[in-house]
Amino acid sequence: MKKEAKDRKRIHQAVFEEKPNTSFDRCEKRDGPNAVVQQPWYKKSEAEKKSGKTLREYVYEAPEKPANKKRLLIIASVPRDEAHLLTFWSELECFTDHVDHVIVSAPTWAKPYVERAIALAQKYIPHFANNMVSIETMYFLNNRYDVGLWCDAYNSLNGGKNPETYDEYGLINDSVFALRKFSGIFDNLEHQNVHMTSLAYSYTYKWNKGYGPEEFWVESVYRGFDNKGMDIFNEHSCVAEDHPFFCPEEDDQKACIINNFEHDLAKEYPCNKVQGLYPADSPELLATRDDWKRTWIKNTRYWRMLADDMGFPIAKANEPEQTGTWWQLRESKVAWKNDPMLKNCTKFFPMEEMFNDLDFKLAKPFHKRKWHNLPPDMQILASETLGFDEGKWDRAQDSPILVGKSWNELSIAKQTALLTLECSKLHYTQNDCRVQTII
Repeated sequence: MKKEAKDRKRIHQAVFEEKPNTSFDRCEKRDGPNAVVQQPWYKKSEAEKKSGKTLREYVYEAPEKPANKKRLLIIASVPRDEAHLLTFWSELECFTDHVDHVIVSAPTWAKPYVERAIALAQKYIPHFANNMVSIETMYFLNNRYDVGLWCDAYNSLNGGKNPETYDEYGLINDSVFALRKFSGIFDNLEHQNVHMTSLAYSYTYKWNKGYGPEEFWVESVYRGFDNKGMDIFNEHSCVAEDHPFFCPEEDDQKACIINNFEHDLAKEYPCNKVQGLYPADSPELLATRDDWKRTWIKNTRYWRMLADDMGFPIAKANEPEQTGTWWQLRESKVAWKNDPMLKNCTKFFPMEEMFNDLDFKLAKPFHKRKWHNLPPDMQILASETLGFDEGKWDRAQDSPILVGKSWNELSIAKQTALLTLECSKLHYTQNDCRVQTII
């Protein structure tokens, strides 16, 4: 209790004394040793303190969707558990009423989970039920993380012939809970005359080494683009699975991928054509001892300040201090219904209808499932085309048909069968197309 009281006091002080840097001063040239170093937070002047301007007023949100803008939101959904289906739903409730169309881009194995959610959304969420916003699903081989799902959906628009069929685009994944209705990602593209927006920006260097405006980057969890912005994103990020950006030789592969697709993307744009709406880095009053915990994801008291006082619209699903950790679904159901922040975007969530008979033990690629959990047509494919039987499959043993053969030595029929089982060329080459549990 003492810690909570102390944290609340610091937050209150920070709200009173600090203002977010929502300018483009990072783009200004700094000369000499006495030049002012740009910061994500500045001290308010006495006049600003007296003005009564709230932190929420620093982020522009349009009162209604512009009639002249056609908007598309692409949601990368990988519903590996109940929580990720709920985060997905919360985004459907609160982040889609200001767009024209929604594409849900998901792995092939996720179809039963996504289709359940979409059917219920069209039944219960007003702007879908009333056909004010349209929605469709697309399923792909999920071999390039969220960026692959975004890219595959975008490049499938209009049969892949002319992707630029909208004026503005949003890309989001299902790693966050929506906390309130929010359109600022789209609204600020025109309002600030930029090619890319993001919920948050950071001055924290790669690998959490150092700190400064020259290392400005924007987070990837939710971003907006105009057509020029999407062209730049597409050229930079929509690459093949064997591209060096995916860091196959790196020990810390995840950090390397984040650097390539998240940290470095902002540098592809002119400095004044990319903007984050909220500072990811905390003011000094709320800073932590560890630099790597400086941003809102790991700094809970700073996240509370952003969410409570600045209208920050998301909570990270895998951060217990933001959304709680519940080991049993029955516990989660009670917690989700009663959490004052999560309730805002789950008003229409049909808990029992959503989860009834859904088995999340099957929420994984087909080639990672046990034999008896494969659909019958997949069993036939694995047996007749690839030479597996139940014993070899469940024991992760080689098929006599495939053993010792590279991908390029396989027939088109066998390559197609492997892809149908969601085993890509790279995964096959790395010998990663195996069931996870050996018996």
